[in-house]
Amino acid sequence: MTASDPVDPGLNPKELSDFLGPYKVERLLGQGGMGIVYEGTHAKTGQRVAIKVIANSLADQERFRRRFAAEVETLKKLQHPHIIQLIGYGEEKGKLFYSMEFVKGESLHHRIKRDGPMQWRDVCRLISEMCAALKTAHDQGVVHRDLKPANIMLDLDGNVKLADFGIAKFFGGEEMTAAGSIVGTADYMPPEQAEGKPVTSKSDLYSVGSIAYFALTGRPPFVGRSVPEVLYSVRYEHFPPVRTLAPKTPGELEGLIHELLQKDPAKRPPTALVIGNRVRAIRHGLDRAADMAGESPEEKSSPHPPSQEELPADAAVEPSSIDSASVLREKQIDMRNSQTGYSTRIADPNRDPPSEASSAPLEKTAATLAASPSKLMPDPTEAEVAMSRKSEFTTLEEMKRRERKKKKENEWEAEGWHWTSIFFFLLALAVGFWGWRQWTRLPSDDVILEKTMAAFQQEDFSIIREHQSWLNNWLLEQPMDPRQPEVRKMLSALELRQAEREVRSRLRDPQQAPSPIEQMFLNCQESLRHSPWQAGSKMRAFLTVFGPQEANLSSQEAALVTAVRHWTQAQQTAIDQKNDQPFEELQQWMEHSFEQLPESKQAEFLSALAELYSDNARTLEAIERLRKKSLTPPSASP
Repeated sequence: MTASDPVDPGLNPKELSDFLGPYKVERLLGQGGMGIVYEGTHAKTGQRVAIKVIANSLADQERFRRRFAAEVETLKKLQHPHIIQLIGYGEEKGKLFYSMEFVKGESLHHRIKRDGPMQWRDVCRLISEMCAALKTAHDQGVVHRDLKPANIMLDLDGNVKLADFGIAKFFGGEEMTAAGSIVGTADYMPPEQAEGKPVTSKSDLYSVGSIAYFALTGRPPFVGRSVPEVLYSVRYEHFPPVRTLAPKTPGELEGLIHELLQKDPAKRPPTALVIGNRVRAIRHGLDRAADMAGESPEEKSSPHPPSQEELPADAAVEPSSIDSASVLREKQIDMRNSQTGYSTRIADPNRDPPSEASSAPLEKTAATLAASPSKLMPDPTEAEVAMSRKSEFTTLEEMKRRERKKKKENEWEAEGWHWTSIFFFLLALAVGFWGWRQWTRLPSDDVILEKTMAAFQQEDFSIIREHQSWLNNWLLEQPMDPRQPEVRKMLSALELRQAEREVRSRLRDPQQAPSPIEQMFLNCQESLRHSPWQAGSKMRAFLTVFGPQEANLSSQEAALVTAVRHWTQAQQTAIDQKNDQPFEELQQWMEHSFEQLPESKQAEFLSALAELYSDNARTLEAIERLRKKSLTPPSASP
């Protein structure tokens, strides 16, 4: 943060109480035009958090308040190791606030400013972890909108944590801004956002490229002495290729960054998942090639020629001018705290309005970021446009080949190409319909299974009961699925629960007394609820006592025996599946260990084994055979 950062006069830190909701305010972390950030501690749990108090200028708007709660609930769903977790939100004496995970570390901005550019391998890790976080957000329809080095936190182990994730959505909606205005940081803003157009997930991917460029070179792709100048460069100019500023960067990595910085979103990689896979493949491939060749990846990598949009007319850059321009622009548009790296958007009303030489669309674009007395750069000259055009050369043979191809295509079209097109269209439609059916059917099974298994972990049997028929059918349709034991275990637990409910319902009548089998069944259920490690042995004992009498029992009592048998079988199947060590190998090990022990230690050894494998019937049988073997005296030799 700098002294010139705009601060809402209604958010004086000294005037706030010692508590914000359940959090005790410890110290000020940073402040800016959008609010103040504190470090706080939960009064009961002791959890350390970062608390952001929304500026009064925003909190007093009714439209903002209506959207605030819904937006925070959306952001709370962004559960990922590389996203700073949004914990909660509230209001204290008319002041809106939300709490976030507190990260010990520093921002990427401060790391680069202190230590200089990063090695390309570290940048590969940076890109990979950023894209992993972005995939989670984009899958849920959340776009960050303001990715920049100040929002990339690095913890003490160097892991990436994206801060203020999606918070720009609060301040960037249609209700919060004027038509054609923008919210964001100019240095890392994609061209479509600089023009006031709607942002998409590919806008975040552009920012990933800008941040990677900054991490490798120590400067953003575009520099200028004012915000309008930077915005103009973002929209119309070309950036210096990465390797002109960081020569040791592998050409493959440079090519990926140049793709991310394409001005046309359609030319960028499609998703964060694709980018993450590519950058991991680049690093793996270069490391493997370097190991095989016995040289460094920098020597092995091949240059990547920049595309038409990437190659500037003048690629040379003066380091001194870059540094001075970066420092000047940081004073103008960055509002960052020196300790935490928290940042806010630009809103400095003390600056002069833009000059008349600025274009009207760019004035609207820069209005939300800052006002500056600078003059916009003119449109590119014809010479500059000509230099930026791609050179092409076509041989006479190539020209003739094209003419023959075009003539052949025209002849084919005249002979009835539309019938062939109709055939392929119908074929593609049939294949697409089949694929859609497969796509909609298979994930639905997974969704139901995940839902019911999660409910089983929370002992919410209402959801399992709701899908009981579907689960039984699934067991018949998917006999080879590895999740079969878990589903059977879940259904057997539901069967026990339903049987217990019927017994307790009947015993509500004070004139009804439980039968011996019902009383023992209820005891087994209590053991299952309070002492799960003993439940297995009690259930098996129940079957030993009442199982042989099942034919002579009433239908209600026989149902109890059946439920216990199903539960015991499902538990044993699940245990057998989870046992990675083959039974024969385990049995050989027990026999060998037993024989190596002195007789005084053998009984203790068998007791310990029985306790460890109390829920495994086969192992208990093997232990009992060893016990009998130890009690049988050796036969006398003739």
